[in-house]
Amino acid sequence: MSTNVNGFVRTVDSGERRQQVDRVVDQIADGAVDCVVVDHEPPDAEGIELLEAIRAEQPDLPVVLRTGNGSEKLANDAIAAGVSAYLHTDTVDKLVDRVVGLVESYRVDRERIFEDGYSTSQDGTGLGLSIVDEIVDAHGWTITVAEGSDGGARFEIAGVETVD
Repeated sequence: MSTNVNGFVRTVDSGERRQQVDRVVDQIADGAVDCVVVDHEPPDAEGIELLEAIRAEQPDLPVVLRTGNGSEKLANDAIAAGVSAYLHTDTVDKLVDRVVGLVESYRVDRERIFEDGYSTSQDGTGLGLSIVDEIVDAHGWTITVAEGSDGGARFEIAGVETVD
Protein backbone atom coordinates (compact mmCIF):
# COMPACT_ATOMS: atom_id res chain seq x y z
CA MET A 1 0.00 0.00 0.00
CA SER A 2 1.34 3.46 -0.88
CA THR A 3 -0.01 6.74 0.43
CA ASN A 4 1.05 10.36 0.38
CA VAL A 5 1.81 12.21 3.64
CA ASN A 6 1.63 16.01 3.34
CA GLY A 7 2.80 15.79 -0.28
CA PHE A 8 6.29 14.77 0.86
CA VAL A 9 6.45 11.06 1.37
CA ARG A 10 5.25 7.80 -0.07
CA THR A 11 4.62 5.55 2.93
CA VAL A 12 5.11 1.83 2.34
CA ASP A 13 3.52 -0.92 4.40
CA SER A 14 6.32 -3.50 4.65
CA GLY A 15 3.94 -6.27 5.67
CA GLU A 16 3.40 -7.02 1.97
CA ARG A 17 5.66 -9.72 0.55
CA ARG A 18 8.67 -9.66 -1.81
CA GLN A 19 6.57 -8.32 -4.71
CA GLN A 20 6.02 -5.13 -2.77
CA VAL A 21 9.74 -4.80 -2.01
CA ASP A 22 10.47 -5.09 -5.74
CA ARG A 23 7.73 -2.57 -6.57
CA VAL A 24 9.08 -0.05 -4.05
CA VAL A 25 12.60 -0.39 -5.44
CA ASP A 26 11.22 0.15 -8.97
CA GLN A 27 9.28 3.23 -7.81
CA ILE A 28 12.31 4.90 -6.23
CA ALA A 29 14.66 4.12 -9.14
CA ASP A 30 13.70 7.26 -11.07
CA GLY A 31 14.75 9.56 -8.21
CA ALA A 32 11.29 11.13 -7.85
CA VAL A 33 10.92 10.02 -4.20
CA ASP A 34 12.53 12.15 -1.48
CA CYS A 35 12.01 9.80 1.45
CA VAL A 36 10.59 6.37 2.23
CA VAL A 37 8.84 5.54 5.50
CA VAL A 38 8.86 1.83 6.27
CA ASP A 39 6.28 0.63 8.76
CA HIS A 40 7.80 -2.34 10.56
CA GLU A 41 5.17 -4.34 12.43
CA PRO A 42 5.19 -8.01 13.52
CA PRO A 43 4.36 -10.76 12.75
CA ASP A 44 5.16 -10.40 9.04
CA ALA A 45 7.56 -7.47 9.40
CA GLU A 46 9.97 -7.20 6.51
CA GLY A 47 11.14 -3.66 7.16
CA ILE A 48 14.84 -4.51 7.29
CA GLU A 49 14.61 -6.43 4.00
CA LEU A 50 12.92 -3.44 2.37
CA LEU A 51 15.47 -1.04 3.90
CA GLU A 52 18.36 -3.14 2.52
CA ALA A 53 16.76 -3.24 -0.94
CA ILE A 54 16.28 0.55 -0.92
CA ARG A 55 19.88 1.12 0.21
CA ALA A 56 21.15 -1.08 -2.65
CA GLU A 57 19.25 1.08 -5.17
CA GLN A 58 19.46 4.56 -3.56
CA PRO A 59 22.17 4.74 -0.87
CA ASP A 60 21.54 8.41 -0.01
CA LEU A 61 17.74 8.39 -0.01
CA PRO A 62 16.35 9.08 3.48
CA VAL A 63 14.60 6.03 4.92
CA VAL A 64 12.67 6.10 8.20
CA LEU A 65 11.84 2.85 9.96
CA ARG A 66 8.74 3.33 12.14
CA THR A 67 7.48 0.78 14.57
CA GLY A 68 5.04 0.64 17.42
CA ASN A 69 6.71 -2.48 18.82
CA GLY A 70 10.42 -1.81 18.67
CA SER A 71 13.30 -3.58 20.31
CA GLU A 72 17.01 -3.04 20.79
CA LYS A 73 17.71 -5.79 18.25
CA LEU A 74 15.46 -4.16 15.65
CA ALA A 75 17.11 -0.77 16.25
CA ASN A 76 20.57 -2.34 15.84
CA ASP A 77 19.52 -4.17 12.67
CA ALA A 78 18.06 -0.96 11.24
CA ILE A 79 21.22 1.02 11.99
CA ALA A 80 23.38 -1.71 10.46
CA ALA A 81 21.20 -1.62 7.32
CA GLY A 82 21.65 2.16 7.00
CA VAL A 83 18.37 3.60 8.26
CA SER A 84 18.23 7.42 8.34
CA ALA A 85 15.92 7.46 11.36
CA TYR A 86 14.36 4.86 13.63
CA LEU A 87 11.13 5.90 15.35
CA HIS A 88 9.41 3.84 18.01
CA THR A 89 6.15 5.76 17.99
CA ASP A 90 2.47 5.60 17.16
CA THR A 91 2.08 9.35 16.69
CA VAL A 92 1.98 10.84 13.23
CA ASP A 93 3.26 14.25 14.42
CA LYS A 94 6.67 12.87 15.41
CA LEU A 95 6.89 10.96 12.14
CA VAL A 96 5.99 13.98 10.02
CA ASP A 97 8.46 16.24 11.87
CA ARG A 98 11.30 13.77 11.35
CA VAL A 99 10.45 13.14 7.68
CA VAL A 100 10.20 16.85 6.87
CA GLY A 101 13.64 17.45 8.40
CA LEU A 102 15.21 14.56 6.47
CA VAL A 103 13.62 15.61 3.17
CA GLU A 104 14.70 19.23 3.56
CA SER A 105 18.28 18.14 4.28
CA TYR A 106 18.26 15.71 1.33
CA ARG A 107 16.99 18.41 -1.05
CA VAL A 108 19.53 20.99 0.17
CA ASP A 109 22.39 18.57 -0.47
CA ARG A 110 21.16 18.00 -4.05
CA GLU A 111 20.75 21.74 -4.68
CA ARG A 112 24.15 22.68 -3.22
CA ILE A 113 26.18 20.06 -5.07
CA PHE A 114 27.56 22.57 -7.61
CA GLU A 115 28.45 25.29 -5.08
CA ASP A 116 32.11 26.22 -4.87
CA GLY A 117 33.63 24.45 -1.87
CA TYR A 118 30.68 22.13 -1.18
CA SER A 119 31.67 18.53 -0.48
CA THR A 120 30.12 15.64 1.40
CA SER A 121 33.57 14.15 2.01
CA GLN A 122 36.05 15.31 4.63
CA ASP A 123 38.82 14.82 2.07
CA GLY A 124 37.00 16.65 -0.74
CA THR A 125 37.81 20.18 -1.88
CA GLY A 126 34.39 20.90 -3.35
CA LEU A 127 35.99 22.34 -6.48
CA GLY A 128 35.42 19.63 -9.11
CA LEU A 129 31.70 20.02 -9.71
CA SER A 130 31.79 23.80 -9.38
CA ILE A 131 34.39 23.89 -12.19
CA VAL A 132 32.26 21.57 -14.33
CA ASP A 133 29.25 23.81 -13.66
CA GLU A 134 31.20 26.89 -14.82
CA ILE A 135 32.27 25.14 -18.04
CA VAL A 136 28.73 23.96 -18.72
CA ASP A 137 27.34 27.45 -18.05
CA ALA A 138 29.99 29.13 -20.25
CA HIS A 139 28.87 27.00 -23.22
CA GLY A 140 25.17 27.63 -22.60
CA TRP A 141 24.49 24.02 -21.66
CA THR A 142 22.58 22.74 -18.62
CA ILE A 143 23.59 20.12 -16.09
CA THR A 144 21.36 18.12 -13.79
CA VAL A 145 21.97 15.46 -11.18
CA ALA A 146 20.16 12.14 -11.45
CA GLU A 147 20.53 8.80 -9.73
CA GLY A 148 22.95 6.47 -11.45
CA SER A 149 22.04 2.89 -12.26
CA ASP A 150 24.53 1.68 -9.63
CA GLY A 151 23.08 3.93 -6.92
CA GLY A 152 25.61 6.74 -7.31
CA ALA A 153 25.15 10.08 -9.00
CA ARG A 154 24.75 10.57 -12.73
CA PHE A 155 25.32 14.00 -14.25
CA GLU A 156 23.36 14.81 -17.39
CA ILE A 157 24.51 17.64 -19.63
CA ALA A 158 21.95 18.93 -22.16
CA GLY A 159 22.22 21.39 -25.01
CA VAL A 160 25.50 20.08 -26.39
CA GLU A 161 25.70 20.25 -30.18
CA THR A 162 27.73 17.58 -31.89
CA VAL A 163 29.63 17.91 -35.14
CA ASP A 164 29.48 15.02 -37.59
